[in-house]
Amino acid sequence: MLNEAKIKIMTKAAVFEEKQKKKALHINQYYKFDYVTYHIIKCVLGATVCYGLFVLMWVLYDAERLLTEFSVDRLFQLGEMVLLGYVAFALLYGIIAGLIYSARYDQAMKKMRPYMTNLKRLQKYYSKEGKDQTL
Repeated sequence: MLNEAKIKIMTKAAVFEEKQKKKALHINQYYKFDYVTYHIIKCVLGATVCYGLFVLMWVLYDAERLLTEFSVDRLFQLGEMVLLGYVAFALLYGIIAGLIYSARYDQAMKKMRPYMTNLKRLQKYYSKEGKDQTL
């Protein structure tokens, strides 16, 4: 015998799975700390590559001037400034990435609540059917 309430719950769960398959269901596989940390590391690595390319382009553009006009001490000061700029850039980029991915995780978990509720309801229906069949 078909149970109409169970069919509605199954349909809602299936619709959610189709719509949120790549987003919320994927995020649900991680703890928040792991998800956010993974994405922070990924973003900081990307920022490192971008900053390195930017510095490389700048050095290649001003190579002649850097080698002729600057002394060794001045080049070390410039290197320290570039390194300090990188640390500040990576830190700021990591903080912003952490805030963004933390918000994304929270939003995905909020979307998952009704889905998890529907799965629990289905589990109750199936457990009731299992008890009725054993009697």
